[in-house]
Amino acid sequence: MERAENLFAATLDASHPGRIRMVEAIRILAGDGGLAGQPTWANLFNMLTAERAAELAALYDALPDGARAEYEQRYGRPADV
Repeated sequence: MERAENLFAATLDASHPGRIRMVEAIRILAGDGGLAGQPTWANLFNMLTAERAAELAALYDALPDGARAEYEQRYGRPADV
């Protein structure tokens, strides 16, 4: 049991930076929380400023699949990915 717990803890530690990046990407997408209606990826991207969209380019690999697809549809795939 202890080995399994150690493996689980190592997995969490290894993915910690990825989780932080995903939380940051979601924070950027959520913006100021002024979304009215259904929170779809399209609606979240509709609220993005150009500055926030540029910030998301740096976090592209941390975006959830649906957000990544919406990003690509609007802006294309970032060159450095």
